[in-house]
Amino acid sequence: NQSIADLSLFPEVDFALLIKNLANGVPQQSIETTIDSGNGHVLFVSLSLSAIVKDGSSFSGVAVIVRDVTNERIADEKIRKANTELEIKVAQRTAELEKVSDVKSAFISNISHEMRTPLNGIIGTLNLIRKEPLSEEQCRYLDMAEVSVNSLAVLINDILDLSKIEAGKLDLDYKAFNPAKLIETLSTS
Repeated sequence: NQSIADLSLFPEVDFALLIKNLANGVPQQSIETTIDSGNGHVLFVSLSLSAIVKDGSSFSGVAVIVRDVTNERIADEKIRKANTELEIKVAQRTAELEKVSDVKSAFISNISHEMRTPLNGIIGTLNLIRKEPLSEEQCRYLDMAEVSVNSLAVLINDILDLSKIEAGKLDLDYKAFNPAKLIETLSTS
């Protein structure tokens, strides 16, 4: 025949306020709190308070259901800790991948520029040879070499464009072209 507030089972819970709310028409109150189990362990408990109504309208008391939710809170904490560790690992891995991507892009850009130098030397040499008196067969060989060099130049430019795309620095140039000439060039390669 004592009030639950007088029992001091849950010193952190203001039962007087909760009971007042129930008496004023709040149908149910829920709260979580902790209690010392006496052996140095803390228990997490969930309290559900419901109004007991007499004759359908008059408040006559409170029903309190206490549930041990310690295992649930421990599991929640383990999940939060695992999520935090995973987020840290993902952030570290993402930073590593971005660094590797930057190194790869720099390598591709550098190697492409380094490949252009000898390629330009070859193009210049072919242009010098073209100025010499050549037989018809030598002119055909020279044309084949120029097609190959031009294809290699396009490939190197594409690699440079790829590194520019990854770096977000690609500028598009809109130019008119002759589709028939393009197909003719591709078919003779």
